[in-house]
Amino acid sequence: MILVILDNRVTAMTGHQPNPSSGMTACGTPVPPVSLEAICRACGVSYVETVDPYDLVSLISVLKEARERPGVKVIIARQPCVITARRAGMRRGRYQVDPETCTACGLCIKFGCPAIEKAGEKAFINDLCSGCGVCVQICPAGAIGREVKR
Repeated sequence: MILVILDNRVTAMTGHQPNPSSGMTACGTPVPPVSLEAICRACGVSYVETVDPYDLVSLISVLKEARERPGVKVIIARQPCVITARRAGMRRGRYQVDPETCTACGLCIKFGCPAIEKAGEKAFINDLCSGCGVCVQICPAGAIGREVKR
């Protein structure tokens, strides 16, 4: 069994409160964060890996490695919550599609990012872009890059 924990360090479903792994109490007092890795190991899990889910090559590599191991495996996919990061002023920069390079293959649309939509036959990245960069990694034509301010 492979258990993937999606850790963004907040409890978003109830209003973005801190959780035990965030290092902050609900009242905003700093506390030592609880380590998900340590909890998993304490439960007897020997294969515990933490990976950046926006790094598709690393993520796929860790998933393949876990698949080959016996027993329970835990993968912790850790990235800050996009909303919390924006509130803290952390910006990654947006991406855009070069319509001249886009082949209209539709792979980026099928990926399901809410910021990528069709504009005619080609893809377009709207204002919902959080700057994660996963679209760059999946575009086979190399048509997606950092937004150029004009």
